[in-house]
Amino acid sequence: MLASYISLFVFVSCFYFLILAVILRPHTILNNVFYLFVALLAVWSSANIFYNISTDEFFLKFWYKFAALGWCGILIAVFYLILALTDKYKNTPLVLKLSVVIYALAVYILILTDNGFVIDIYHGKYGAVERIDTNKLSFYMFYAGNIGAITAGFFLICGAVKKSKSNRFR
Repeated sequence: MLASYISLFVFVSCFYFLILAVILRPHTILNNVFYLFVALLAVWSSANIFYNISTDEFFLKFWYKFAALGWCGILIAVFYLILALTDKYKNTPLVLKLSVVIYALAVYILILTDNGFVIDIYHGKYGAVERIDTNKLSFYMFYAGNIGAITAGFFLICGAVKKSKSNRFR
């Protein structure tokens, strides 16, 4: 139940940040990517509100798949946010940008077709409990994608800090 309250707080906070992103210079690439990031976080947290209080197995799986849209999309949003922060968005080849989107969609499709790494969901004392199979392809795809995005982001940001004289990076 506590997790649902936390998710509700995150959901309301996301709406606040979405409004700020729209009001403050809405036509910049950085704000548009931030808007995407916060919108996906709102999808994830809104699904988690109901996911943690559901007791029926059908609704647990439904809200899990709905939340997966958010946390699979976060991979795309983090990658694009790092590109926008480091001013590499326009110089990055379209093939690389599309491959990140296709990769995240492939993970989401695996989850939707019940080939995801969560093999069983049930309601426990503190909310939903997931049994994870670490031998499934989707497990490695999801975590390799997240680690790859974070690693690429780290190197892009470090490279941008070294080359930049802007106070935005320092």
